Amino acid sequence: RVFFEGGKLHFKSRNEKFHLWFDNRIYVDAAYYSPSTDIEGLQSKPNKDLEEDDGEFRFDNGVVIRRARFAVKATLYERWFAELDLDFAYNEVEIKDMFLGYRFNDHVWLKAGNFKEPMSMERMTSSKYLTTMERPMVIDMFAGGRRLGLAATGWGRHWWASAGVFGR
Repeated sequence: RVFFEGGKLHFKSRNEKFHLWFDNRIYVDAAYYSPSTDIEGLQSKPNKDLEEDDGEFRFDNGVVIRRARFAVKATLYERWFAELDLDFAYNEVEIKDMFLGYRFNDHVWLKAGNFKEPMSMERMTSSKYLTTMERPMVIDMFAGGRRLGLAATGWGRHWWASAGVFGR
């Protein structure tokens, strides 16, 4: 069965033991700076030549694709789950997540592969749910990134716990 739900394309087997869906998104950042001289003589004007250094502070105008995600997610036999998440931003391709997991029940699971180290709720929150463009700098500094590893996670109504072993 093929259907479109929640902005995502889904494929589900008749017996519902296999479920595959695409979770894609594109984030674009654009800026235009108009010349000004109204802050105590500080002039800003669009950057015409990066090599030019005439002592004036310059901003760059432009458009950039900050994040272009292509993700394939799946559940297999109700308890197994997998994900492949690729990022096509800044003219590079990067594997963000690639893992296989096993769900013991609705609140406890084990996951192995390349994924975020479980260091904080802020870090674990998907970029599609962030209120601002980026996470706070302190989170990026101390919370770690995505690495190869094995992690167990459990959660309840008012708590969340996760522990894992990760490579460097």
